[in-house]
Amino acid sequence: MKTSFRLLDRVSVGALGLILAAAITACAPTTVKETPPAPTVTAPPPPAPPVVEVKPQPPETWPDEPPPPDWKSAPSAAAIALAAAPTPSGQARYRCVKPGADSGTPIVLPPGTERVCSRHPAMGPCQYERDACRRGGGKVIRFDGVEITPEVEREYDKQVTRIRLNAG
Repeated sequence: MKTSFRLLDRVSVGALGLILAAAITACAPTTVKETPPAPTVTAPPPPAPPVVEVKPQPPETWPDEPPPPDWKSAPSAAAIALAAAPTPSGQARYRCVKPGADSGTPIVLPPGTERVCSRHPAMGPCQYERDACRRGGGKVIRFDGVEITPEVEREYDKQVTRIRLNAG
C-alpha cells in the first residue's frame, strides 16, 4: 500500500506543478510590437481675418414708458398690483388724502427712489411712505386716481420676498 500512496502523491504533485506552470504563463505580460503610425502632414490653418471693433451706439431716442391703464370699472387688488403704471414726469407718484381734504398732499419719496418706486412699487421705501400716510388716517391715491389699499399692499408682498424683523 505504500507504493500506491506514493504514486498518488507523485501524480497530485505533478498535476499541481502543471497547474502552477499554466497559471504563471497565463499571467505573464505579453509584448506585442506595434508599428508606429505613419506621420500625417497637415496644412497650416489659414490666417484669421482681422478683428474689427464695433462699439454699440446708444439709441437716438429712448422709448416712452407705457401709459397707465385706463380702468373702466373697479379693478381687483391683484390687477392693480400687476399693472404697469409708470409715473408721468412732473407729477407725484402718490397723494395722501385725509378725511375732509379735497386733493390731498403729495407723498414725498426719499431722494433717488422716485424712478425705482415707479417701476417697482413693492420696494421698501415706497411702502414705508404709503404706510406712514395710512398711520396718519389717510388714504393713498396713485397719480391715476387708483387707491392703493392694504389688499394691494398684500399683492405687492406676494411679488417680493421680504423678511420683516420686529425689534420689539
